[in-house]
Amino acid sequence: MPLIFSSTMRSSSSPSSVPAPASVRSSLYLALGTAAVLGAISLYAKKIKQALRRPRYTQLRIDGNDNEKLVRQYKSASAMAQDLVGAGNRYFVYVGAATDATGQAWCPDCRRAESVVHSALDCVAKNNSDRPTVVISADLDKQLYRRADHPFRVDPTLQLSAVPTLFCIADGKVVSKLVESECEDSIKVAQYIGQAIIGL
Repeated sequence: MPLIFSSTMRSSSSPSSVPAPASVRSSLYLALGTAAVLGAISLYAKKIKQALRRPRYTQLRIDGNDNEKLVRQYKSASAMAQDLVGAGNRYFVYVGAATDATGQAWCPDCRRAESVVHSALDCVAKNNSDRPTVVISADLDKQLYRRADHPFRVDPTLQLSAVPTLFCIADGKVVSKLVESECEDSIKVAQYIGQAIIGL
């Protein structure tokens, strides 16, 4: 006698078909809404932190690992920097050391000075937002820097003699500069930049 399979309809009293109580639905909606709000707050906070970390000054980086590029880019960056600050106003040129195989600047003084210089630039720019603060940055290759004919050494304006050096430039001429360990003194660097920008 053949087997007969019969299908039965699921009872309407099955737990899977019982609608969730209003209180459960409300709790679920509340949890979803809270998660969405927290996500939005987290994203907003992240954007605020990124904005706070973003430098308030303009940095024009040029390639210090290729002398031909260095000359070409420095000329272009200098013109751009003077346009940004306006005729007669001052901008800066910071010359440091490129990173070596260890991932650090080959010059110990440069490693200590870089954060000092850029922190001071950011601080002055923050407190004087109506005056543009512009710096041209060049991290020089060790072997190229040691050559007597390095473009920055023979440049009649810069006449670079050591790294790190922070130059203050106006209308294509060096107004003043800080050299080597002077660039590591946070107070001296901040005063130097402040005086150059706003005459403090």
